[in-house]
Amino acid sequence: PKPQNPDDVTKIMSKKVTKLPQFKVILVGDSAVGKTSIATRASQDSYDEDSTQSTIGFSFQNIVKEVPNKGIVKLMLWDTAG
Repeated sequence: PKPQNPDDVTKIMSKKVTKLPQFKVILVGDSAVGKTSIATRASQDSYDEDSTQSTIGFSFQNIVKEVPNKGIVKLMLWDTAG
């Protein structure tokens, strides 16, 4: 591969890279109380009232949301079995 121009590397390194704040959210509760419905609503902006499928073990989803007056954050949403 062609070596990179040192000036290009300096330009890339000098750019300020902002990392999104990251939060881990774990939904815990009894069986059939709506943990998966909350996770689906947060990640897909939808709700299926006919869904009766139980979570086995856990599932997780990465979500990027904008928080008013705060900026953009990344959520790792863990949905546990009840």
